[in-house]
Amino acid sequence: MPSRHSAARAAASRQPPPSRRRLTPAPQRRTKIDWLEKVAQTFYACSLLFAPEWWLNENFVDKSLQNNDSVLALMSIMGLLCLTINIITFVIRNAKNTRVELMKKMDYVAAVTWSFFLVNAIRIQQDGLFEDAAHKQNLGIFAVIIAAEAYQSTTRKPKSK
Repeated sequence: MPSRHSAARAAASRQPPPSRRRLTPAPQRRTKIDWLEKVAQTFYACSLLFAPEWWLNENFVDKSLQNNDSVLALMSIMGLLCLTINIITFVIRNAKNTRVELMKKMDYVAAVTWSFFLVNAIRIQQDGLFEDAAHKQNLGIFAVIIAAEAYQSTTRKPKSK
C-alpha cells in the first residue's frame, strides 16, 4: 500500500512547475452599469422584434407607419441586429478569460456607439418625426448610458480575488 507521502509526490509531479503554469486573469464581474446597458439593449431588441407596431406608435408622429409592411419588415431586421449585438456583448463580457483591458475598451466603444444613437435621435427630431415625450425619454436613456459607460471605461478595475 502506497504511503500518503508518495501519493502527494505523485500528484505534485503531474502539475507543471510554478514558472510554467499559465496564469489566467480573474474573470470580470458584471457591474451595475453592465446590467443597465444589457437591460436597455434587451428592451430595444425585444421592442423592435416582438412589438414593432407599439414601438412605432409610441415613438413616431406618423401613426400610419405601424400599418406599413415594409416598415415592419425593417423593424424586425433592426430587432434581430440589436439582439445579435446583445448576445455577442453578453458572451464577451461573461467569458472567463475576458481581461479588464478588453472590458475597458468595450465600455469606451459602448459610450461612443450609444452617442451615435443620441446624435441620430436629435437629427431625426429636427425633422419632426418623433413624438416629443418619447424623444425626451430616449435622449435621457442614451445620455445616462453614455455617461455611465464613459465613466466605467476610466474606472474599471480588475476583480479582486
